[in-house]
Amino acid sequence: MTQNFLALNALHEVIQSESYPLYRRGKFDLAVFEAFIQVEIAVRSGAGLSNEDIGRKLMSKAFNENDGPLADQSIPSAERGAIMHLFMGAVGAFKNPNSHREVGLDDPIRAAELLMFASHLLRMVDQAEALEDQN
Repeated sequence: MTQNFLALNALHEVIQSESYPLYRRGKFDLAVFEAFIQVEIAVRSGAGLSNEDIGRKLMSKAFNENDGPLADQSIPSAERGAIMHLFMGAVGAFKNPNSHREVGLDDPIRAAELLMFASHLLRMVDQAEALEDQN
């Protein structure tokens, strides 16, 4: 069993249930991959998009600064665009590589940081869904 660099209650509940068990077993690459899959699933569901929308294309549609269903129209356009790029970059940098090759992530601290980042993104999706429900 690996040393724990994460406080379980700091993680989004989806990461707690889907990724954290992999992390605890030392399967850091799988834990991170699963975390960012869960981000994709949450974005797709929250934006009401189809299963054909994946990866960067999904994030672009969901958070499009002009008409994305998860874009917060109350903040400046530049910030909406930055959030879209944040999600696109997260999926492109941390999920896609694991989809296509062995990345060899064996650092528990780096894995913990990425699980926290995925948790933060999931909380952003939760907040965007709550705002969408209010409108």
